Parts: sequence; structure tokens; C-alpha cells
Amino acid sequence: MSSSYQAAIDTFLRSLGSTHVTILNMIWKAFMAYSLCIVAEAFRRKGYTITPMNHPSGFRFKCFPRGNPDDYSYFMASRSEEHLEIRLSVDSQNLKWKSIKLNLDIVVIRQDSISADNVVDSEKDLITFAECKNMRGFPELVATFEGMIYELQRTRLYKNSINRFTIPACLLLSESGHSILYVDNRYQSKNRSMRIFDLLQPGNQKIQNFVQTWF
Repeated sequence: MSSSYQAAIDTFLRSLGSTHVTILNMIWKAFMAYSLCIVAEAFRRKGYTITPMNHPSGFRFKCFPRGNPDDYSYFMASRSEEHLEIRLSVDSQNLKWKSIKLNLDIVVIRQDSISADNVVDSEKDLITFAECKNMRGFPELVATFEGMIYELQRTRLYKNSINRFTIPACLLLSESGHSILYVDNRYQSKNRSMRIFDLLQPGNQKIQNFVQTWF
């Protein structure tokens, strides 16, 4: 599994004319990096220009919470006057308690919105986010996902929130989410800006489903 994720990452980066990918030596890191690439591809399919940023010696994925985000590579997504950053492992500020922050696996944020203390404002600048789990889906993952949304952008939990948050927050799974996909059906039936996608593995049709139907 690890080698197929790395090959898919290399293919995506080569398609952008980017330099070689930093070696990923753990499967879960490879899945996070692969998820970043398919998020970028989803934006490209929607007409955004995707540009690898901050990669003078190879694309460097930030697959862990610690560290300055500007020491790592990311993607810029641009369309007309809109400029967004697609990044890994960025802290977002709690909606109510400003001293609390949550580290998010993947964020889509406004350009240059990371503060001096490496935190993004969840109300003003966090466009959407995704949590990446290299495992099967189970109910506790849904509880954690919804809890993070409650702490950061709780109105996503409301009916018809897709009208305000046009790009859903996502729970991304590498393996089957059979036991929890009914929750995704519930999100969609109530037009909540939240989604669950499973079986996100190179070559699986579910990748095209994500890229085409996420937003």
C-alpha cells in the first residue's frame, strides 16, 4: 500500500512540473500526503490553477503537528481573484476559547492567513478541512470528526449549512467506511456541509467520486 501511495503522489507532482517528492517511510504519512494531492486535484477539476509552493529541494510534506508550516511545501489554488492555500497539519483556533487550538490534517485556508504563532482563524480564514484516517471507518471517528467541527465551525452541523460553507469538511478513509456511511447519507439529506469518503486508494473508482462530487 505504501509504495502505491508514493507512486500516485509522484505522478501528481510530476503532472504539475514539481520536483521530486520527499521519501515517505510510513503508510499513514503516505496516506496523508496522497490525500493532500487528491484535494488539490479536486480544486484543479473545478478550474483552479494548482501551484506547488515552497519546494526548492523537493516537495516536503508536513505529516506531523509540530513545526513551522512555512518550513514545508503546500499547494496554492488560484481562480480569478481567489487565492487559497492547501496545507498539511495546521493548527486552527477554537471558536470560543481562543487559547485552545486543534491540529487539522488538511486545511484549505485564505492566502497568507497563518498568524505569527502558526495558527489560522477558524471563523475568518478556514475555508474547509479534512481529517485523514488510514483505517476502516467506525463510530468513534464520526464522533471525533463532528466534535472538531463543533469546536471550530459548529454551524456546519446545522441543516442547509452547505449554503454558507460551500466546500464540505471531510472525513477521508483509506479503507471501507461501510459501518458509518449511513451518516454521510444523513449529512447529504440535510444539506450539511460535511462528507465522509472511503476506500481512497490509488486506482480505486472512489478517488474519482471524491474529486468529482466533493464540492
